[in-house]
Order: sequence, then structure tokens, then C-alpha cells
Amino acid sequence: MKKEHKEIIIGGIAVVLIIASCFVSYEKFRTFNPIKGGIGFVKIHIFDEDYFQVNDSPRVILTNPENSNEIFMGIIKNEGYDYIEQAGSAHLIEKDGEREIVDSNINKYIGRWSW
Repeated sequence: MKKEHKEIIIGGIAVVLIIASCFVSYEKFRTFNPIKGGIGFVKIHIFDEDYFQVNDSPRVILTNPENSNEIFMGIIKNEGYDYIEQAGSAHLIEKDGEREIVDSNINKYIGRWSW
């Protein structure tokens, strides 16, 4: 095989892997940037941080799964939100008369809160 063909094939494989990692990152961390999701995962599991904000808009916070609910409640309380109610994985919060729905997903490895 010619050198140019090998470079094209390797480049094509690299592009496919990058695109796939972006979609996996969005599915798991709600961000297309796999580096930010990976940094959050490492900070929580290796550096023992309670949470890491992955995105501002939409807001995505990763938490330690062991006490994810308590961490989330502390975050929203510090930011002036009132907790209204929970319906399944959706949580209703309110600040200054505006209500927002927060989607939560907590598994064995990570807690994810997005709104």
C-alpha cells in the first residue's frame, strides 16, 4: 500500500474516533467536548472533589455518586434556588419566580445534573 493511502486511512480512522468520542461524551456528560467530561470524571474520582461544572449553558454538573443528592441540594441552596419537588429523574427548582426543570442521572460512577 502506498504511503498516501495509509495516511488517508489513518486520518479517516482518527476522524471517526474523534466524532464517536464526542457523541459518547454527550450521552454520558451532556457535552460534546470529551476532554471536559473526562476532566470532571478525573477530578471527582482521583482528586476527590465533590462536583465539577462541565457546562454553563445548558448547565451540567457532575457529582460524586455516593452523595449526589446532597451535593446538588447544597449547590442550588448556595445559588439561591428553592427546591420544589421531584418527579422521577426530574427535579423542579425555582429562583426569583422562575422555575427550571433539572434532569438527573446517577449511576455507579457519576452523578449528572443538567438544566
